[in-house]
Amino acid sequence: MAGDAFEISTPLIRLMVEIGYLATGNGFPVEAEAIFEGVRAVRPGSEVPIIGLAVTRMNAGHPLEAVTLLEDQALRLNPESELTLGFLGLALRLAGHTGRSRSVLEELAAKATNPIAGGMARALLADPA
Repeated sequence: MAGDAFEISTPLIRLMVEIGYLATGNGFPVEAEAIFEGVRAVRPGSEVPIIGLAVTRMNAGHPLEAVTLLEDQALRLNPESELTLGFLGLALRLAGHTGRSRSVLEELAAKATNPIAGGMARALLADPA
């Protein structure tokens, strides 16, 4: 520890993010939000905790709040984040904005270098729901 700084290791951050996703996926949105906000506090330049917050909002039935988080905060931090774009496509779809969702997902599927984001886009495009 140097001065007042407390360094959180990258493996610990990954573990915290995984726990946040477990919390939101198992019906603990308040806890998930607290975890993702904690990660955001120690990694303010990362879009990853904002994506987690957006997923928590989608799970709570508030996809438009997720869209706002992803567009106004996550993409502002990293405009090229393919994971953000994948979750934006999902949030738009859940919010009933199917045309815009399809556009985001088609563009992502065509150019993705991240296999997870590309796979997500292709899977969502293949699902007629």
